[in-house]
Amino acid sequence: MSAAPNRRIRIAAMILAATIGIALAIALMPDRAPVSTPPEQTLPATTSPDVPSEPIRQIEIAEHGRASLAASAIARDGPLTLSLELPDEARGDGVRSVRIVSVDGRRLEIQSEPDAETGIRLELDPAFFKPGLYMIHVDTAEQHALHFRRYVLDLK
Repeated sequence: MSAAPNRRIRIAAMILAATIGIALAIALMPDRAPVSTPPEQTLPATTSPDVPSEPIRQIEIAEHGRASLAASAIARDGPLTLSLELPDEARGDGVRSVRIVSVDGRRLEIQSEPDAETGIRLELDPAFFKPGLYMIHVDTAEQHALHFRRYVLDLK
C-alpha cells in the first residue's frame, strides 16, 4: 500500500523535471524571438542592441527576467555588476550559490551574499561574457520543491 504513493511522487517529480528541462532548452535556443522583460525593469540597453555612448558597467534583471544588449556595450576595463532581483522570501540571510552557464558550455559558479536592496549583486569579470545566451541560476532560501530562480542574459 505505501509503495503506491511513493511511486506517484517519483512520477510527478520526473514529469516536473522534464518540464523544467524542456522550458530551459526552449528559453536558451538562439533562434528564438526575444522575450520582453517586465516593465518595472530598468536596463539602459534593453531597448536597442546599439552600443551606447557610455560603456555598461551594471546590468539589472528583474525577477524571472531577461536582459538583451550588445556584447560590445559592456565595459571591459573593470568589474561588471550584475544585479538580480529577488523577493525577501527567496533572498534569505545566508550565502547563495549562483551559476552562470553559456550555451557554448562555459560555466561560472560563485557564492554571493544577498543584497538588502534588490536580491543578489555580483561583481564579475567582463572577459567571461561573449556574444550569446547565458542562463543565471540562483539557489534561494524558499521552502518549497523548486528553491531556485533563473534569469536570462542575451548578449548580441
